[in-house]
Amino acid sequence: MYLIANIIVCVCAIGGFVYGGAQFFRPKKALYAQMITLSLGCIAFGRIFNIVRLLTGGSLTDGFSLGFLGMIGSLMFFFSANYGTVDSIVDEGLKQYKNYRLLALAAPFMAAVMYVGLFLIDTEMLFIYQLLGAVLMVFIMLATYYHMKHMIFPDVDFGIGKCLRPYNLLGLLYAMSIFVEFYALSQDNELFTLISCIATGLIISLLYYLIKNSLIYILYICMFVPLLLSLPLIHKTSRRIMVFMLIGISSALFISEVNGLLLRLMNYETLYVTTTITPVTEEIIKALPVLIYAFVISDNREKLLSSSFALGIGFALFENTYILINSMDSVSIEWAVIRGFSTALMHGICTAAVGYGMSFVKKKKKLFYCGTFALLMLAIIYHGIFNMLVQSESLKYFGFVLPLATYIPVVVNLIKKFRESRKAKKAE
Repeated sequence: MYLIANIIVCVCAIGGFVYGGAQFFRPKKALYAQMITLSLGCIAFGRIFNIVRLLTGGSLTDGFSLGFLGMIGSLMFFFSANYGTVDSIVDEGLKQYKNYRLLALAAPFMAAVMYVGLFLIDTEMLFIYQLLGAVLMVFIMLATYYHMKHMIFPDVDFGIGKCLRPYNLLGLLYAMSIFVEFYALSQDNELFTLISCIATGLIISLLYYLIKNSLIYILYICMFVPLLLSLPLIHKTSRRIMVFMLIGISSALFISEVNGLLLRLMNYETLYVTTTITPVTEEIIKALPVLIYAFVISDNREKLLSSSFALGIGFALFENTYILINSMDSVSIEWAVIRGFSTALMHGICTAAVGYGMSFVKKKKKLFYCGTFALLMLAIIYHGIFNMLVQSESLKYFGFVLPLATYIPVVVNLIKKFRESRKAKKAE
């Protein structure tokens, strides 16, 4: 759970950091946006450290780790963005606005109250967590004071305060979410940590959306949040499936940016990119979370097949919905049925095939290395064949039928094996 949680935050932060770096680190670009971008970079590097530590057999519940500095660095960049670049413009020091400055103290006061309630009242908590919680609280208080101040301060002259209010709201929410996450980590509560990390990732995605202001991020939030809120209410097995669907949705968001960049590099040669490049990028990105799950959590074949299929379905769900939003004038019921039974199944089948190979990760390592690589190549080729067929006027119906023709025999075989196993148990 800790690994999945950190991967979610890391992916969201890397997306914002890469885009912000390309967009704002140029001459005459806003220093405020550069500070926000560097904050996302701190978050990304802190999470990368956590991921590497977990993958190398380490733990995040031993007390201090360098990943903690990613939180501190991100808060300092948020603080610098507000205090160092825009505070003198927003607040000219006039006495008539004294009450707004005092009211802004509510945010650091709330951070102090949260620290006392979460870290000090719990007498069984290790001292190292109380100490680190106090350090985190100090930096949160510094950052949130200016977030709060710039949210409520009257926008008198330049209109800058009004433009930055959404950023400051998200900055406040980010500070509180990492505080809660650190508390959950101190309690070794994996589910609570996962939920708080998903919330952090969502806030970072919103920051990225504010930078980019794209429909795809509105869509992502509308799909992601309701599914996220359902996690604590569902059974453990169903929760695993739902988490992988959320990872699939997030993977589709991430790969949409990668594919968009590749499309621009290829001078918008859509047919070439979708039949040659996107099958490679999409299948690799979909396979990575399954690989990490197989290495770190479980290599159980049934779990890997169901989880990887759910990831593929989540990926297709987001992809289909985004295409629908962008093509409202040309879609129909026929389009929806075809996309549902072809594209969704194709993504699920390709990811599940690779997941099957990963089930040998601990049992038969030699078979795992070559078999998984071969299955990944097969999934990429299958994906490319599908994309070529559905874009062909004369052969597109073969493409629509291909995933069903693959899926039905597999399901029939699984049902047959299930019935045989039940008969064998009854005979015993």
